[in-house]
This record gives sequence, C-alpha cells and structure tokens, in this order.
Amino acid sequence: MPSSTFLNLPAEKQEKLLEAATREFSHRPFNEASINQIIKEAGIPRGSFYMYFTDKEELFGHLMDSYGALLERRMGELLEQRDKMTFVYGTGFSGTVATYLTQKLVNMGILCFSATGGDSVGIFENTLDRMGLFFCISKSGETSMVRDKIKTAQENGVCTVAITGEQENSVGRYADLWFRVENQWKLDDQNTMPNTFFPQVMMLIELITYEYRRLCMENGIK
Repeated sequence: MPSSTFLNLPAEKQEKLLEAATREFSHRPFNEASINQIIKEAGIPRGSFYMYFTDKEELFGHLMDSYGALLERRMGELLEQRDKMTFVYGTGFSGTVATYLTQKLVNMGILCFSATGGDSVGIFENTLDRMGLFFCISKSGETSMVRDKIKTAQENGVCTVAITGEQENSVGRYADLWFRVENQWKLDDQNTMPNTFFPQVMMLIELITYEYRRLCMENGIK
C-alpha cells in the first residue's frame, strides 16, 4: 500500500511514476527491474520514491492491484453491452487476431461479427445501428480503415475498445477503453522481425475474456 504522501500527490504526478514503473517492469524480469531507472524516467529524487513506497515489491503490488481493479471495472462496463452486438475489426496480421477473438466471444455465447481490411465496408455500416461494442486491433494505431471505423462507432454512441502499440496514436484517442501493448520493433510495418506485440495481444485477449467470464458467473449470467 503506498503512503498517504503518494496518494495526496496530484493525479498527473502519480500517473507519471506509475507509467515509468510499468515500462520498467514490462521490459525486465522483476529481480532485474531498477528503481534508479524508474525514478530517472519519472523525474523524481530517490528520497521521494521512498516517501511513497517502502520498496520495489510494494510498488509492484500497488501496480497489480490498480490494474486489476481497473480491468474489473472496465469489464463490468462491457458486461452492460452483452445483449447488443459486438463488432471486431482488424487488418493484416491484426485481422488474424481479430478472427481469433471473434471465435472466442462466439464460443462464450456473445453475438459477434468481425471483418478485416478485405471485407466490404457495408458489413460495418449495416450493423452499426445494432452495435453495442466496437473492438479493434491495430499495431501502429494509425491504419486509416481502423481509425475511420472506431471514430464512426464512437460518434454513433457505440462503446469502443482498442488494442494498439504503446505509442500515442489516433486509434487510441477514439477508444473508451484503450489497451496499449509494448512493441519492440515500432518501425517494422511489414512484421518481418520477431515481435512481442501479437503474442502479448493474444495473452491480453485471454485475460480479458477470462475476467469477462468470471464477472458473468458472479452475476449469474450464463
């Protein structure tokens, strides 16, 4: 549990430290994660860190608790859209992942449609009025076909979810719920290099669907 000193900091200062910690813990095994690197990136003195957290273990625990609570809260919001249609969209390699997510949701009894870059735009337009949730995947977050659809969905009052790379991008700006996944090869548009983005997206999908299913069971929803 962080100290009251940390909890009384302005939200932007808290977020800056937690984002720096998230990046450090995601790049290195826990035992190798460096407090020095975290405070350097966060721009705070070492002494201030120990006024906020006892040690690295307490910081990591707070991150896990925070993200767990956030995920549960967001999954609750998605649960409210259960009786409406979910539309999943992705192009290229992301389209393959989108197809997997669609099948996963269908197996859970969720009314779900999906499309990729090669499909007619009419599939999206003709289902917009029945759509409760738009879910898209885009590694760059700048694919125009993805950006245009998530923007249209949001403008029509549809709940929007996006999984993109960790960088700031236009797709993420239109998402009500934005998952940012680390991408080691940010300039590899052709996906020719070994990357961690798509494997991590697959694991994220498993986590999202697991949490969603857990909340369904807790609420007596089959």
